[in-house]
Amino acid sequence: MEAGTAQQIYHEWGCGTCHGENGAGSPQGPALVELSAHWRRESLLRYLKDPISVRATDERLAQLAKRYYPISMPAFDGLDEGQIEILLDFLLKEH
Repeated sequence: MEAGTAQQIYHEWGCGTCHGENGAGSPQGPALVELSAHWRRESLLRYLKDPISVRATDERLAQLAKRYYPISMPAFDGLDEGQIEILLDFLLKEH
């Protein structure tokens, strides 16, 4: 798959299903605004690739996950490096 735009990646990987089409959140997932307040690029990359392991060692994420149970964040291990970079830039920008 081509790198595409952030919106294409967000749509194709189903992010809007839980986080809302514009990232404002929904009953299934938290809002994706001001993520830079809690995330650095490297830690968000680790989370996107293996959310279960990261959540197991992060109390804030574990508590947040309880609000949205039984839905769980999927691993984004199918994205190529270009797509990951685009998605990280999009998620960490100030909205």
